[in-house]
Amino acid sequence: MKNYTALVTSAAPTAAARVRLRPVDARGVAIRDGLLADRQRVNREVTLLRGAEELERAGTLDNLRIAAGRGSGERRGMVFSDSDVYKWLEALAWERARAVGRSWHPTDT
Repeated sequence: MKNYTALVTSAAPTAAARVRLRPVDARGVAIRDGLLADRQRVNREVTLLRGAEELERAGTLDNLRIAAGRGSGERRGMVFSDSDVYKWLEALAWERARAVGRSWHPTDT
């Protein structure tokens, strides 16, 4: 069984990879002020909730419910619209990871 070290990052090379640079573990980085902190705040307080509303409005979440047998009806939208859900879920996961040590829910503002 391989021994994997948990690294919080979007992508990481394997331990055997011959690379000059390796990603920084996101758990060791905090953006506390400035432009990027403002963007993270807006994403947390506005964009994530709005994204969920738009996915519902467009029928994208219903498409997944139908595919899972938890909904009925005809599929709506573009054939690749499920990728919007994956992007939204990734944004949600990154925000949740930043919320370690504090209570946070996507509907909190």
